[in-house]
Amino acid sequence: MLILSIMAVIALPAWLDQRAKGEDAEAKLTIRAAALALHSHSLETGTYDATPAQLVAIEPSLVDAVALQITGDEESYRIEEESADATRFWMIRNADGTTLRDCSNHGYGLCRAEPDDVGSHW
Repeated sequence: MLILSIMAVIALPAWLDQRAKGEDAEAKLTIRAAALALHSHSLETGTYDATPAQLVAIEPSLVDAVALQITGDEESYRIEEESADATRFWMIRNADGTTLRDCSNHGYGLCRAEPDDVGSHW
């Protein structure tokens, strides 16, 4: 019984981290799909200002988003999504074309603890 308990203590954190990574991957894919749909919307309308419903019309898979939020104007946008483990992920496209990707739970799942050379955590 002691051996099983020790194995559970060792295996449980690894299993939880793998589960979080899978849930985080889904949120990141949703953001990428939304970004592609938002660029398509911008080509048609001249602005990144769109609602999630407008993007679902362009990319139907976005209907499965957990908590998709989009804000934008003619030159920039912010897309935010929440993974099933409650980590928030967001992508910001600035007016100069640079992109920043960040998340709320640094060091957990697919949210890196340290940013890369442009300041992104994923």
